[in-house]
Amino acid sequence: MIRRLFLGGLCLSCLMVSVGAGTVEDQFIIRMREADLTGTWIPLQGGGLGVGKPDTYRVVRATRKEGERWEIVWRVSQRGQSLELPLPCKITFAGDVAVLILDELEMGEGRRYSARVMFHEKIYTGHWWSAGGEGGLLNGKVTTGTEVEATGS
Repeated sequence: MIRRLFLGGLCLSCLMVSVGAGTVEDQFIIRMREADLTGTWIPLQGGGLGVGKPDTYRVVRATRKEGERWEIVWRVSQRGQSLELPLPCKITFAGDVAVLILDELEMGEGRRYSARVMFHEKIYTGHWWSAGGEGGLLNGKVTTGTEVEATGS
């Protein structure tokens, strides 16, 4: 009986953290505003891991749409121009961890990608793959412009 109450209390606490007053979602929105994701991308090759490469992404903002539907706007530079690209995705929360989910997102002709990326405080880690058999692991840290200025890095 005590064990059931304890486990029930833990489950209720998890629900309150993930849905209560939107605090976890608000923190995620704030963390993703003008954020740099700087880390490593490791390709999956022949059933193993390839050589890791430096990887950087710039997030302009994260916006909740409806339910678990979100839009993450990325800034990319291509051919000397800076473009903002909206990425429709699903984000779920497991306690204080945000999980970004892409399922068969079409990016370009015949190119579909899927991913699972977890965000916890200032760290991200995940896995992506494509219908064409490409894929890899990514991980790193999340910083905002004000954090970079404060640390001088």
